[in-house]
Amino acid sequence: MKRLVTISLIIFFILYVSIVAVGLTKYAGTSGSASNGPSVVAPTSGSNNLTPSTTSTPITTGSGYTAEVVATHNSLSSCWLIVSGNVYDVTPFLSSDTHRAGNAVILQYCGQDATSAFGVHNSSGYSVLSQYYLSTLK
Repeated sequence: MKRLVTISLIIFFILYVSIVAVGLTKYAGTSGSASNGPSVVAPTSGSNNLTPSTTSTPITTGSGYTAEVVATHNSLSSCWLIVSGNVYDVTPFLSSDTHRAGNAVILQYCGQDATSAFGVHNSSGYSVLSQYYLSTLK
């Protein structure tokens, strides 16, 4: 009987780990290779600079947005962020409700510079952010 319970627990553990691994892989794969904005590289050596890749052309609107304009987009229905001198409209991301820590973490930075707060993300987070690029900050 103990042997059957042990084998069952081992099988359960293997299945559980497999399901979690597939889920994490799927979540990491949502970065979207068909992005409309620039590719964004994760910072290195503690830097929080988001730099558009030289291999893609950023879609800009005019000559960029000012911080004052970004500040008017400070709600769930229109949330723009400044991250390392670039402006991002993350409203669609908020409507998808897929942020691991919840929307409240993002909402507190709507209309503001979120560079320091965004620094906790890994390369997958930077890749997701690049999908919402609007322009550079004017």
